[in-house]
Amino acid sequence: MSHRIQEVNVKDNYIIEAIFYNGEIKQYDMKQLFVVFPQFEKFQSIPELFQRASVDTGGYGVSWDDELDLDAETIWEDGILIEMQKSPESIRLISAKSNVVWEIHHY
Repeated sequence: MSHRIQEVNVKDNYIIEAIFYNGEIKQYDMKQLFVVFPQFEKFQSIPELFQRASVDTGGYGVSWDDELDLDAETIWEDGILIEMQKSPESIRLISAKSNVVWEIHHY
């Protein structure tokens, strides 16, 4: 199963907060990557770069520039669960003409 990110927010102290399509919100401490992947140390020398975090197309990760990105699965597996957003209940649409029932689920 692929976990996709809907929104990302930048927090203090090099922490990102990812809101996944299933409603879970996870925080990920980017400092743990500074030693393993030195290219992430750029955040310390260029603070405004860290502020540029954005969700990749399709929600499969977070990017800062052409060189720095982080996979959604890494954030999912190693991030700390903060909360679970409640999603609206499914909406049932019933066609009176054809007696067809559609269900719309919000994820």
